[in-house]
Amino acid sequence: MNNMVLNIGKLQKGIEESKFTKVEIASKCGIDRKTIENVLAGRDPKLSTVVSLASFLGLKISYLFDEPISSDDHSAKASGHGTIATALDARGDSMLTEKIQLLETLLSEKDERIAEKNERIAELKERINELKTRC
Repeated sequence: MNNMVLNIGKLQKGIEESKFTKVEIASKCGIDRKTIENVLAGRDPKLSTVVSLASFLGLKISYLFDEPISSDDHSAKASGHGTIATALDARGDSMLTEKIQLLETLLSEKDERIAEKNERIAELKERINELKTRC
C-alpha cells in the first residue's frame, strides 16, 4: 500500500511564517503545545491534528503531504518527513475515519478552487462584454 508522508519541513515553515508561538497555535487548534512538538519531531500524528494545524495556518492539507520517499521510517524522519500510519488492522476504524476526513478536506479544497476559477471566468466574461459594448 502506498502511504503518503507528512512533510514536517513544510509544516515547520508554515508555523514559522505564521508569526504565532506554538502555544498560541496549539490553543487556537484545541491541542497541546506538546502535540505540536511531537508532530514536528516526526512522531506519527493524528490526521485530525494535521488538518487542524493546516486550517489554522492557512495551508492546504494536500500541500503538507508528499509521496513516500522510503519505506524506512528512519530515513524518512531524517529528511524532514514523518509517516502517517495506514495499517487499518493496527488502528482500526479510527484510521479509516481519519482517511475519510482527509479525502473530504481534499475534495473541499478542490471545490473551493473550482468555485474561485468559475468566479474569475465570470468576471472575465463580464469584462469582455463591457469591452465589446464600448467598441
